[in-house]
Amino acid sequence: MSDGNAAMQATAPDRGLGPAEARRVLAGLVVFALVAVAGAWDFTVAYFEAVWQALVAALLTILGG
Repeated sequence: MSDGNAAMQATAPDRGLGPAEARRVLAGLVVFALVAVAGAWDFTVAYFEAVWQALVAALLTILGG
């Protein structure tokens, strides 16, 4: 019984990514990084805004305002 997959690999060796594929992969990674940073920044701003509001509410409660 012959292995068709082995025969295919023997006739078409893997040459890795070409320049066009490498550019597409790099562009995808850059877009992913930008989206991740933007999401993390948005979360950080929302978190500190919530903390600030809680601190102001606690201060107003303590001061009786």
